[in-house]
Formats: sequence, C-alpha cells, structure tokens
Amino acid sequence: MAELEHLPALKGNFTPGPECYQKCLDWVEECEFLLNGPLASKSKAVKANYVLIWAGKTGRTHIKSLNLTTEQKGDPSVLLKKFVEWTKPKSNALAAASNFHRLEQGDLSLAEYIDKATILCYQCEYPPEARDRLLRDAIVIGLRSKEAYYKCIEKGSALTLEEAIEIAQNQDATAHQVGYM
Repeated sequence: MAELEHLPALKGNFTPGPECYQKCLDWVEECEFLLNGPLASKSKAVKANYVLIWAGKTGRTHIKSLNLTTEQKGDPSVLLKKFVEWTKPKSNALAAASNFHRLEQGDLSLAEYIDKATILCYQCEYPPEARDRLLRDAIVIGLRSKEAYYKCIEKGSALTLEEAIEIAQNQDATAHQVGYM
C-alpha cells in the first residue's frame, strides 16, 4: 500500500444538479487512468475497493442499494458503469414533446433552429418512421420567414422534410442578400 501513496485522492461528487452527470464522467475517466496505469497490476477486487474508496460515502451507499452480486461488487468496470447510469439524466419524452410542439425560430438562426428541432424530435422518442413528417411540420410551422412558410404550405402534403429545409434555406439566403444591398 505504501507504494501507492503518491496516487491522487479522487472523490466522486454525486451531488444532484445539472453538472452531476458530466462530473461523474470526468471522475470515471480519472479512475480509469489510475486503474489502467499505476494500479494495472492489482487484482479486480483491489481495484474495485479503490473505486469504492474514491466514490465516498454517498457512492458506497448507492452501490449497497443496488443488491449487486459479490462478483459484480468486485468488478471495477461494473461499479463505474453503475455510477454513470445513476447520474445520467433521465429521458422525459413528454417534456421534450411539449418543447418540440411549441418551438419557434424566434431569434435563432435557421441552422440553429433546425438543429434544435431535430434534437427535440429525437428526444420525443417518436417512432423512426414518423420523425421526418413530424420534424417537417414543426420546422415549417415555427419558421420566422412567412414567405418560406407559405411556400411550404403551397406544396401541401407532398412536401418532404428535405424540401422544407431547402425552401427555408433559400428564403434565408435571399433575405441575407437583400439585407446586404
């Protein structure tokens, strides 16, 4: 143990909050550096004990609550995975759908608006076969450019997601060119 005194004292920070997941990922990365570096020659059980020491009381309490098998408790990769799962933000498809259906371009650039709509659409967990149509509808309905909106509406149900984006991009480019003149 004396040969390992030079190791940094890692502390898992599992305080709830918006940064908790990223802090956990950073902590896991640091743990893996040590486990695969200076501790590489140690047994899995010894490495698992280091992970539990570094996790602190809160982390150890969480691991105890999981009813893991003895084998799982002695595997550092299982423990680290459990910490990541614990801190990962939980998906809320209903909240995403609410934001998705209220989305408007507003002050966002067209590219930012399309990116935001796309991300929200995936977070809604809609079936893959429905996403393009729902995304097309949301993008068209929330466009800042009424000219692009009406051009899309004229095309009707035959309008594809790609065509809607192209119409919006063309209108956006035209508006920027007019603005420079």
